[in-house]
Amino acid sequence: TTNYTVFFFLVTVGNTDLGNATTVTVGDVLPVGLDVVDVGVVSDPNGVVTDWAVVGNGGQWNISRLNSGESVLLWITARTNVTVAPVNLTNRVNTSCYENKTVVENETNVTVVPVVLTINKTAVPNVTANNNVDKFTITVGNADLGNATNVTVGDVLPVGLDVVDVG
Repeated sequence: TTNYTVFFFLVTVGNTDLGNATTVTVGDVLPVGLDVVDVGVVSDPNGVVTDWAVVGNGGQWNISRLNSGESVLLWITARTNVTVAPVNLTNRVNTSCYENKTVVENETNVTVVPVVLTINKTAVPNVTANNNVDKFTITVGNADLGNATNVTVGDVLPVGLDVVDVG
């Protein structure tokens, strides 16, 4: 069983200065405890994000030009790689441009709360006059502090059995 929490970080990069910014680089290196899944662009109205990629344990985006007042919206998806008690992680993103070599940095904090799912399947054979009907009961539980959402349970019946009812 794989237990992890998925995080979807949104990064807004904007130019609030009077001048234009060129050769803008944005980097997001995830902290220990998170693994990068993928990166991309949510909104780029002027087509200025020239490329993006997973780099190391994070993402990097290159923006050709951000005119004064313009912004783009980027995303990075990560998942936890820790299975300990709740832990706080700080994710930092930085950016620089040709006109200003000083790296600008911003951060956000996330708390990882573990979820430990348990699953139990029992079978109760039941003989009827015409057919043998077996009743299977599946119980799913959460044995940890975090809330489990969007949990999917699947079951494959043995050859020769057909589903009669699901409830």
